[in-house]
Amino acid sequence: MSTSFPLQPPFPRTRSGSTVYFPLIDPPTIFSFGGLFDGALQGDLYSFSIDPAVSTPNLTAKLVATRGPAPTPRSEPLLAAADGHLFLWGGMTEEPGRAEQDTRIYSLSLSTSSWSQYTVSGPFPAATFGSTTTIFEGFFYVYAGTDMNGLAHDCLWRIDIDHCKLVSLSGLYMISKLRASSISMYISPVTSNLLWENVSYPRSPAARTGHSAIVYACSWIVFGGLNGENVFNDIWTFDFGKKEWTSVACSGSLPPPRQQHSAL
Repeated sequence: MSTSFPLQPPFPRTRSGSTVYFPLIDPPTIFSFGGLFDGALQGDLYSFSIDPAVSTPNLTAKLVATRGPAPTPRSEPLLAAADGHLFLWGGMTEEPGRAEQDTRIYSLSLSTSSWSQYTVSGPFPAATFGSTTTIFEGFFYVYAGTDMNGLAHDCLWRIDIDHCKLVSLSGLYMISKLRASSISMYISPVTSNLLWENVSYPRSPAARTGHSAIVYACSWIVFGGLNGENVFNDIWTFDFGKKEWTSVACSGSLPPPRQQHSAL
């Protein structure tokens, strides 16, 4: 496979946020936002795609021209894709110790290339990098990661991107559908008992950062990571329906403990 980068030098860069979008008709596209290039934070969005119609597949990187209130340059943002949109949260906007956490949620319409940003009051994830994210049945999930003080977390949060409401699930948080047609939206604190739910987790993975996580069936599978002292090679699954963590006992030869890896 040959590679083609029409804009030079978009890479190499590190600590960008990336996700894979699976449209109904076109081939899957990888999107990557931000990161570090030559020591400077970036705030651009690239797409990577392969044209399956050609005899020799060609990986092409393109700079995506966007408009609207885009996220500021940052490293390690969380990026996920669903229903023709990219959703971005978190990341480091400055050097550790000087940064202020950006708690806004950003949405990019892939049909209009327009960014929207949403300000949410109330609790929010403390971790800013080293987390993992996915979208499952209308919820944007954020798990674990490291905060600006270098502390690893074990909280699982989710954002309901379908119904415009904010719900706390005792370390699991969700916020409702962000309309692509809106330029901005302010979501007030929610106090109704019908909106807020407290869920306890008798068993959950140890705090960690730099782990991998993939969705299989109705579960989120987490592997490895680091908690500041120990590097893990354990496997946990989170059942989206039951909202329960389960430790997975595996046979055979496990991968060695590792961090900052990927899984697909």
